[in-house]
Amino acid sequence: MDYYQDLRPSGDLPYPNLIRAYAYSNQQGYFMEPTKETGNASNGSLRRTMVEQHLETAIAQRYPTFGGVSHLYKMDRLGKGYHEFVFYRRNRGTVDHGLGRRDEDTFECAKYNILRHPRQNDSNNPNYAAKNPGLVTGMDREMLALTNYPFLSHTVMSAPLLPRCIPRLGSQSSQDTVVEGQFLMTTKKQPSALTKIFTTPELCLKILSEIGARWDDLGNLSRTCQMIMFALNEVSTHVDLTKGEFLNLDFPNNDVDEANARATAEDIATNGKFMRPAPAEFLILSNIRGQYLGAEDGEGEPDNQGYPAPPRGRYYRRNAEDRLPDTYRLFSTINVRGSRIRMLHFHSTPYLDVSVLEKCLDELPNLQVLGVHNCELLHFGMTVPLLEAIIARNKKPGASFVRSDFSPFYYYGRQRQDDGRKGEYGVIPSDMGTVDTRRAVTAVLYTAVPLALKNGIDWFTPGTGLRKFLDRLPFSLGSIRYILEALFNLNHFKQGLYDEARGAKEQAPNLDSENDALWNYIMGRTLYNDLVIAVHGKAMDANALDSTMMSRGYFTLVTCAFCEAELPSYFFTEESANRRVDQIQCCGCQLQDLLSQQIDNFFQEKKEVVRSLFNDPNINNVDSYLNAKRVATEAEINNPQFHFWIVAVKTKAEVRKSYSGGLVLDGRPSPDHPEHTKEIWVWKDRVVQAMTHAMRYIDGGHQRAQQAIAHCQEGIEELDDLYYNGELPSQFDIKQNRNEADKLRCLIDQELARCGSGQMGGRHGTKLAADWDAEITKYRQLVQAMVGVVENQGPYNTVWNNASTGYW
Repeated sequence: MDYYQDLRPSGDLPYPNLIRAYAYSNQQGYFMEPTKETGNASNGSLRRTMVEQHLETAIAQRYPTFGGVSHLYKMDRLGKGYHEFVFYRRNRGTVDHGLGRRDEDTFECAKYNILRHPRQNDSNNPNYAAKNPGLVTGMDREMLALTNYPFLSHTVMSAPLLPRCIPRLGSQSSQDTVVEGQFLMTTKKQPSALTKIFTTPELCLKILSEIGARWDDLGNLSRTCQMIMFALNEVSTHVDLTKGEFLNLDFPNNDVDEANARATAEDIATNGKFMRPAPAEFLILSNIRGQYLGAEDGEGEPDNQGYPAPPRGRYYRRNAEDRLPDTYRLFSTINVRGSRIRMLHFHSTPYLDVSVLEKCLDELPNLQVLGVHNCELLHFGMTVPLLEAIIARNKKPGASFVRSDFSPFYYYGRQRQDDGRKGEYGVIPSDMGTVDTRRAVTAVLYTAVPLALKNGIDWFTPGTGLRKFLDRLPFSLGSIRYILEALFNLNHFKQGLYDEARGAKEQAPNLDSENDALWNYIMGRTLYNDLVIAVHGKAMDANALDSTMMSRGYFTLVTCAFCEAELPSYFFTEESANRRVDQIQCCGCQLQDLLSQQIDNFFQEKKEVVRSLFNDPNINNVDSYLNAKRVATEAEINNPQFHFWIVAVKTKAEVRKSYSGGLVLDGRPSPDHPEHTKEIWVWKDRVVQAMTHAMRYIDGGHQRAQQAIAHCQEGIEELDDLYYNGELPSQFDIKQNRNEADKLRCLIDQELARCGSGQMGGRHGTKLAADWDAEITKYRQLVQAMVGVVENQGPYNTVWNNASTGYW
């Protein structure tokens, strides 16, 4: 479901738009300031005070583009007194950063369609306003059937910008049969001018050079019609990382021609000629899904509510060990074709981290567009390091300016046997109750946004890959755009870009116009208020908001000792904020540490494999990686486990011919042999070492994990048998029995997480990360309460009073 709203005749959402509803109901449950038109809440108790009117007038006169200041609202408390709330400003001045969409509210509310994150024990009907909406039908049922995507036989795409089948011809064609995986709708004739533009390679490449650094825009363009999708595919060169097919791009054309000249007629008849690769101006490296290999006995039937059974089939995939030579092929391709590559996209590329990417960028002098999307080792915690690497590349003398785009690796919820897909946090694989992901993501962006803006890099406007990633995270309703806007406004303020009106100092009423510190406090405090409230996702109590930025009556920010960001205490845990100054760590750095140290899906083992690939002092760049040699040590030559002849520069015959002295082991050169006979290729040695590590700890780790899980399950069965059969004599033994069973279940969760098929939880079920289950449940409850499906049972027994929904 890539489109922001469902395909339905009404063109509207299947449930009420809560953002519009907040204008007249439960206003303090939303972060945006109430509109002037609606005035008070429905019960008439929410009202704006005018205590800040004097400051607002002064700001408007001196800095007319800044907008207003934060307004204080009061709401009567049950009994005596009142609550004081502060909202995100509606009047944010005239500076437009280009972060909004024309249909912002509809786009945001469409994320909360339960069909995007369906559950097994639920009707998954998006008609939230009905008490018993019944089962889904029509288009909604077809969307529910996509729950197991991509484990379906009829998917139409096999890779980014790569359709599975040839285009479907028009209605006048003799093609009557429908091929599985082909587009079902016949093509309509497009305007001749549009067709001419996209079918002209030079023009199509020019369009790609303009839009290629905006992955979401490029994806939307490709979905416009079949003609455009296949035209984009025609001008791109797609490397298949599933099978390691580089289309001979890693060989010079002369080598391909010579190989064809040496081939005999029998070889050509059997295998055909070697393909001479086309110019790779737009190069895409990604996995390509082949045919879906269904189970012999077919797929399971959906349950009685239409939720599909877990997939039984699979796609072909190589093991971790066999994928490692692809890094050498990638560097060879860069070395041979680097000067011709103008646009380069990495999609779900294994073993790609910042160090590998830096080596590639150094060998691409004419690169204009770089896209790095959903690569496992490049999670959100690598946003700033990747940004710094691209900035360093762009600053090199004589290097072209690279327009880049980045989509961090997105962590889906794990498909389970019951309750459907749960635990989708997006930015982290498992929630162990240690990081508030909303605050953490914002803290990382607090550093990334100014760095990108300073260096002319756009990763945050709608249409870019990173913005699409952020839009997919379970932030509070409608908040991500305004979090980014608050960060942009803070950068605008710190750079001194709010224009001061001419003669404003003389006209400012009753303020010390010469005291810039006072103006900085007023404006800075207002902007930080916006940031904290947007992340919080609803109006904040005025005292609680003050406590995040005020200390002993002074405006105070906390400095992170690791990223040096100055942030309100809202972005620090209490434990961290109470440490020594040199140990204070913001939530963003905590998130980066968590992602760097995760064990899910053999992440640490994969990082170690990449380190092993380049762990040699002779490797500094692509050229040294491909061509460096070294002399094998005597210990290595005498070690039977060292694969000397696999990595040796010379063959056995050449070694034997070059020196008549004695040989050791399987014909290896002895200590008396000249050093040139003991030379080995550094890249081959590194690849062999990395393959050995991958085989032992990743491929072998899967097998050991399954054995450990089976062993733990047997242990749990034995403990349960003792518990339920009443063979435990005392309460102490019963407690010990249950504790042991819980430990084994935790070990099972840990092993499932290591294999990428499960998640770990926090101690005693502690949760802190935002997830889509809770957000969609909250949305549905609020809609049902608003339309009267859920009755209000009093101030302490309603969905409003729920911690996740947040009514005071």
